[in-house]
Amino acid sequence: MHNLKLASLFIVPVLLPAVLFAVLNYLDPATVGPGGILAVFVMIYFLCFSLLYVLLRYGLKLFSVLGKKLGFRLDKQLESINKRRAYLYASVLSLIPIILLAMVSFSQLSIWDCLLVAAFAGISILYIQKTS
Repeated sequence: MHNLKLASLFIVPVLLPAVLFAVLNYLDPATVGPGGILAVFVMIYFLCFSLLYVLLRYGLKLFSVLGKKLGFRLDKQLESINKRRAYLYASVLSLIPIILLAMVSFSQLSIWDCLLVAAFAGISILYIQKTS
């Protein structure tokens, strides 16, 4: 079961862009309806989540190994980020493109809105940092 979860984290970033590309090119939002639009948002969320989780979990380990070979040192917390913390960070950071895309679809995206989304992300990351 554990291998299936790990394999899905690496398969989703490969398959989901192809599915998303096909959906965006061959389907019209007027014919798909609200369920299809929701499915596109969910696919974008899962794509961002899986990419960020893999990057946080395995990219930081690779970066720390390469940094040690080159003589750099990372903070101890960054070297060994646990699964739970990577999951929480990825889930919060994956919401940012969804929120911005929803604001663009309503033609209400301004600099102020981007700052509010950044503040939401910053507060969420600080909360995760303090609680876990």
